[in-house]
Amino acid sequence: MVKVTDDVCRKVGARVSAYKKFEMVATAASLLTLPKLQANAIRLETLVHLAVANASGQQTPNRTSLIQLLNEDLGNSQIATMEDPAEDVLVSNISTNQGDMLLFNGIWEANDYYTQLIFEVLDLPGRPPYLNEAKGQCLSLLKLSDAIAKRRGLNRNDVFPSADKAPLKIPNTGTLEALSKSVVFDEGDLESLGISSENLEPFVLEDTAALRDCDIACSLLTQKPILKLGGLFVVALPNAIGISIRYLIVQRCEAEEQLSALGAVIARIQLLDVLNRGLFELKKDFKPVGFTSNQPDSIVSNDEILLTDHSGYFLHVLVLHDGLSGILDSGFNEFVEHPKEAVEGLASRVETVANYARSKVGFQHGDTLFIFGGLGRGIMLGFDHWPDDWGCHFLPISDLNLLTRSRGDPLKEFLACMHQKSWIQNKGLKLNNINGDLNYFGYWRDNDFKCSPDEQPIENNVMFSLFTDFTLPIRKELRLSTDRHASQTPSGVYQIVERLTQSSYYREMREAPVYVSLDDIRNGRLRGVIEKPGINFWLGVDNDNRSIPDSMAYTWWSGLIELCQSGIGLISESCAIQNTQSVEVILSFCDLVPIKEVDPTSEENRGFVTHEEDENQCVRLQSNFLANFVQVENIGERLLLGEVFRSVLEQLESRGIQTGLNHEQIVDSLFSDNGIRLIHAFRGYDEFNRLIFELDSEPKLIRRYLFPFIKIRMANKLSLQDTKTDSEKATKRILNGLVEGYWQEIREIIRNLNARSLVESCFHQLHRIQADKVQWNQTARAVQAIYSKYDDVVKVAQQRESERNLRSLCLRTIIEIAVCEAPESEGEEATPRLVENLVDLVAVMIEIGADSDAVHSGFSAPRLSIEPSGFFETGTDAYRDVVIPYLSGYFHRQFNEAIDSYDDLYREYTTSESEEFEEDDDFNRALSAEFGLSEGQVFNIGKCLLRAHLEHELPICVWNKDELVRYLGDAGAGDADNIACFLDAFSLPRRGGWDDFSGGYNFKDIAPWKFKRRLSCLCRPIIPVKSNQFLTSAFLLRQGFGYFLDLARDGLPLCQPSCPVGGFA
Repeated sequence: MVKVTDDVCRKVGARVSAYKKFEMVATAASLLTLPKLQANAIRLETLVHLAVANASGQQTPNRTSLIQLLNEDLGNSQIATMEDPAEDVLVSNISTNQGDMLLFNGIWEANDYYTQLIFEVLDLPGRPPYLNEAKGQCLSLLKLSDAIAKRRGLNRNDVFPSADKAPLKIPNTGTLEALSKSVVFDEGDLESLGISSENLEPFVLEDTAALRDCDIACSLLTQKPILKLGGLFVVALPNAIGISIRYLIVQRCEAEEQLSALGAVIARIQLLDVLNRGLFELKKDFKPVGFTSNQPDSIVSNDEILLTDHSGYFLHVLVLHDGLSGILDSGFNEFVEHPKEAVEGLASRVETVANYARSKVGFQHGDTLFIFGGLGRGIMLGFDHWPDDWGCHFLPISDLNLLTRSRGDPLKEFLACMHQKSWIQNKGLKLNNINGDLNYFGYWRDNDFKCSPDEQPIENNVMFSLFTDFTLPIRKELRLSTDRHASQTPSGVYQIVERLTQSSYYREMREAPVYVSLDDIRNGRLRGVIEKPGINFWLGVDNDNRSIPDSMAYTWWSGLIELCQSGIGLISESCAIQNTQSVEVILSFCDLVPIKEVDPTSEENRGFVTHEEDENQCVRLQSNFLANFVQVENIGERLLLGEVFRSVLEQLESRGIQTGLNHEQIVDSLFSDNGIRLIHAFRGYDEFNRLIFELDSEPKLIRRYLFPFIKIRMANKLSLQDTKTDSEKATKRILNGLVEGYWQEIREIIRNLNARSLVESCFHQLHRIQADKVQWNQTARAVQAIYSKYDDVVKVAQQRESERNLRSLCLRTIIEIAVCEAPESEGEEATPRLVENLVDLVAVMIEIGADSDAVHSGFSAPRLSIEPSGFFETGTDAYRDVVIPYLSGYFHRQFNEAIDSYDDLYREYTTSESEEFEEDDDFNRALSAEFGLSEGQVFNIGKCLLRAHLEHELPICVWNKDELVRYLGDAGAGDADNIACFLDAFSLPRRGGWDDFSGGYNFKDIAPWKFKRRLSCLCRPIIPVKSNQFLTSAFLLRQGFGYFLDLARDGLPLCQPSCPVGGFA
C-alpha cells in the first residue's frame, strides 16, 4: 500500500504544507463523499493523510490546486495505478436500536457487515461493563457518518459510476467550499444529533505528526478519523468510521485481556449465522452427515458441517475463525498468515472428509466451501496438496450473508457456478481471477450463465483473465433487491426488515416499499410494514391457534399488505406529516373456524371486534367471518380492509393528524375493479384438486441457468466446438448427435435408480405443478385486477404456464424412460437432486430435438453456430415470428376464459367423477375392434379407478395387478376380460429399452417433442414399475383418459405402426 515516506508523498506533502490545515483537510475529506469519485479513494485518502500531517500554511485550496495535486502529482504516480473499480455500494446502512445509520464503505471490504457485527456484539445480554461505554462512543461516531451522508443527500445502497485511474472531475471552488462543510461539526451540531463531545474523544487524532511516517492503509488516522481544529470537529476520513469502530472494540478487549473472548463470541455469532441463514436454503434437499473424527492438534480454528443430498454429492463447509491476535499490530488490511503446520492440518482434515465421502456407496463428487469469518482480515491459505476431484471454493462470510438474503436458491446457483469453474479448470483452461469466487459468480451471471467467453476454447494453455468489475453489480443487485434496514414500530422499537416483494412475478412490485420483519418471521409470526413518506404502516397476523394453515395465513397476509400499499399511499399524500408516524393493525385469526366448517347461510359471527392492544389496534375476526368471502363479490375484502383503514385513521387522528379522508373513500379507491379478490372461499368443490392441494410445497420449475453449461459440456464431449454450418444435412446430423448424447447420459442415470422411487418422485412433482396451474386459473380474475397496473399480467402468466408445461413434459418423459430402463427391485432412491439433474438434461434434449424437427420441416433456418467454447444456439426465426405469437394469442384466450369462469367457482357443486356422456356408435365399433372395449366401458372402468384415489384419499396409489383387477371387478367396472383389455390399453408397455420399438412402435411414439405419441404416459397413464405392480396418479389418470380417447377419435392406431421405425441418429 501507500507509505507517506514514499518520494511522491514527500513531494506532495511539501506542496500541501503551504495550505491551511482546516480548509485543506475538510476539502480533501469531503471529496471522499462524492459518489463519482468512489473509485479514486486511494488518491483521496493519500491527500487527506498528507494534509493532516503537513498542512500548516496560509493558502486556501481551490479547484486549480486540487487538480494539480490529485491529477498531476498523484495522478501521474504509481499511487493512481493502485486504484480499482468500486466493488460495493458507496453508502450502506447499519441497523441499531436507535434506527438505521448510514455508513461510507470506502475501499474497506464488507465495511458495513463487520460494523454491524460489532453492534450485534455490543447488544448481547451480559456484555462486560467496559463495553457499555464503548457502545455509546461507537454509536456517536456512527451518528456523524449518518449526518454526513444525509447532508450530502445520500441514501442506503447508493452507487454511482466512477472511473479508477482516471483524472478526477473536481467541482468548482464555490461548490468545494460548500462541500467541505458537510464533514465539519460544532457543539451545536453535536447537541442536535444527541452526541456528547466526550464520546468522540477516543476517535480524535491529536498527534498529527505521527502520520509523517505511516502506511496509509493502517495509519493512526484510520483508528482516529476526527481532527479537532479551532473548536470544530472535522471528520477527516468519513469512509474509515467503520474501521475505527472495529479498532476501538478490539483495543478495549485487548486492554482487558479479553481479545480471545471477543474472537470466540464473534465465531459463535458467525457459525449460527451460517447454520440458520447461510445454509438455510439447503435444508430441504441436504441432510447433515454424522461424521466425526478428531481434527489435527495444529489446525486453523474452524467449525465444520458435512452435508449430502443423497445423490452422491457431498458439501463440506468449513467456517474459518480469526482469533484476532496481532490485529492491532498488523491492521485489518493485512492477511492472517497461519503457521504452515496449521494450514497443512486443514488440508489433512479435508483429505479425511473427502476419503470418508468417497467410501459411501453412490459417491459422485464433493466440495469444500471455505467461509472466512472474523472481523475483516483476509486469510492466506496455500495448500501443498489437495484431494483429487474434490472442489475448493471460497466466500467471505459477509458475501455469504449478502448472497443468501436473496429469495430463490442463490447458494445452489453459486455452487453450480463453482462446479462449472472447476470443470473448465480441470479441462486445462487457466483462470486468472484475483478478486475471489464472488467475482467469478458475478461474471457468470453477467455472461448469461456461461462459464467462459464464447470465443475461447476450453482446453490446455488457454488463459482466461477476469477483472474485478463483477463484484459491484452483483452486490448492488443483492442489496437493492432485499433492501434490509431497520424500521420503527409504534412502540419505538426498531425491527430489521427485508423487502417482501423482491421475488414478485410482476416487475414494478419487486421494488415496492413493502417489507417483512425478520425477527417476527423467525419467531413464527407474520408481521410486515409499508413505508410511505410520513407513515410506517405495520400489519401483523395472530394465528397462534393455527385455526387456519400457516401457508394459507401467509397467502392472505401477504396479499392484504401488498394491496394496502395503495391505500397507505393515499393517506401519505393527503397530508404533510413532518415526523414519520408508525401505526399498526393486528388481524387475529384465532377464532376462525376451518374453511370447511364455514356456514355461508348464517349471518351470525361474520363480523369482528376491534380493541386497542399495547401500541396497536387488534381486529379479532369472529368465527364465521370467512362466510363473507363465499360469493363472487369482494364483500369480505371491503369489510376487512375498511376496518383496517378505519383503525389507521383513528390512530393518526389521536395524534392530531387530520387526513381529510374516511375509510370508505380509501376502500372505494382500492376496489374500483370488482374483480379484486384476496381470499377465495369457493363453493365449488373438486375432490381431485383437493388431493393435490394438500401437498406441502410449491412446484420446482426449470433451472434454465444450467442450460448453457449442459450445452457447452456436451459439445466439448462430442468435439463439436467451433463448428458453423448453414447446411440442412449437417445441421440435422449435429443436432441429432447431440440428442443421442443426452439420451445416453439420461439412460445411464436412470439405470441406476429404482423404478418405483423415480416414478413416485415424478408423480409428486407433477401434482405440485397441476396444483399451481389450478391456483393460477382460479385466481386469474383477481390477479388481472390487482397487478395489471404493475406489469403485463397475461405475459407473466403465460411464462409461468410455459415453465409448467416444459417441466411436466420432462417429468412424464422420465416416467416413460423409467418404465423401460430403471431396475425393478434394485437401484438407488430417486432423490430430489437426482430428479432435478434428469429434468435439466431432458429439457435440453427436448429443446434440441424440437430444433432438429423445426429444421427438418423447414420451419427454422438450418443455421448452427457452435462457439469455440462449445456454447451454441440454433436458428429460431420462424419459431419467434410464428409460433410464439400464435401461442400468445391462444394463451390469452385461455386466460380470459379463466377470468370469465370465476363466477362458476361459487356455484355449489362437487366434482369427484366425470359427467355422463352420450356414446357414438361408429366410434364405439372402431374402438372395440382395436381394444375390445366400448367408450362407455372405458369411461366406467376409468371412473372406478379414479374413485379408488378418492376413497383412499391418496393422490398416488400402488397396485398389485391381481388386487387391481379384483378391486375394479368388485367396484362394478366390468368383467375380467374387459378389465384386462383396459389395463393393456392404458398401461405403458415395458419394453427392452426406451428406444426399443418392438411391438409396432416407432421413434415418433417416444420422442417427447413430438405430438400424439402412442407411448406417452398421458395416453397410457397406468405405470408398471414391476412385472406385477402398477402406480397410478389421480391427476394423470384424469388427464390421460381424455387424451387417449382424443387420439382414438383422431383415427390414430394406438397399437399398430403408422410409419417406419426411426432412431435418435
